[in-house]
Amino acid sequence: MGWANLGLKRYIEAKLLLTEAKGLYGDKGAAYCLLAQVLEGQNETKAALEYWNDCIIYGDIRSPEEYLWISAEAARILEVKGEVTIKRKDTQKFCPVNPGMIINLGDLIKLSENAVFKVRCADNKKIK
Repeated sequence: MGWANLGLKRYIEAKLLLTEAKGLYGDKGAAYCLLAQVLEGQNETKAALEYWNDCIIYGDIRSPEEYLWISAEAARILEVKGEVTIKRKDTQKFCPVNPGMIINLGDLIKLSENAVFKVRCADNKKIK
């Protein structure tokens, strides 16, 4: 029901049901992955990142849905200091990078001289 409410953008209901599911099945990734999506839908990016971390830790790549969610999170920008820009594969301009953005195959990242950014990368240790 939490997943269905997420699909309908009923974020409050989805959050309640998924929080309950997380309590019942704490070591299952789906509830964390879905809660992260709910929080993103509510523009709570910082809180969503914490749930994405748990999604990756508890997620099972043998589950098609969890595999897709984990794969999408494999290259998310976590932290930016200084001027960092990104040029998407099919665009001409570089745009500012923000924490929470996902890097896709073919994107170019440009850093100013003293800039630093931290990216979550795929980790073979997460594979079950």
